[in-house]
Amino acid sequence: MPARAELPLNENDTITIVGMGATMNEMKYDTKVLRVPANKEITIELINQSTDASMPHNLVVIQKGTADDVGQGGLQYKENNYVNPDDENVIANTPVAQMGETVYVTFTTPAAGDYDFICSYPGHWGLMNGRFVTR
Repeated sequence: MPARAELPLNENDTITIVGMGATMNEMKYDTKVLRVPANKEITIELINQSTDASMPHNLVVIQKGTADDVGQGGLQYKENNYVNPDDENVIANTPVAQMGETVYVTFTTPAAGDYDFICSYPGHWGLMNGRFVTR
């Protein structure tokens, strides 16, 4: 499946994003940009279409430029979906989705601005990332 350039909200205020890949080199989200209204309650639906059981994924909305800090900081928090619960750079996160699983997170988007999103599963955030834009 080719990557979609950008995803908007649907009529149910939900964004569906797909995580995929069978190897570390193939893993990716199906889009690089999520564009949503600021200060609005939305739901992100993450579908893990990876074809290998060793490719679980989550989606973490974070402050711009903090991917390495959030990813590294979450390594010791397996029980919390690889997200440090005290990390102020984390805006919202889904649970970890295993192969074939769908997970959700509902939250109020931050103020207008540019943010990032990553998969914080160990070693994934370098390839599995994108922009989260609120307007």
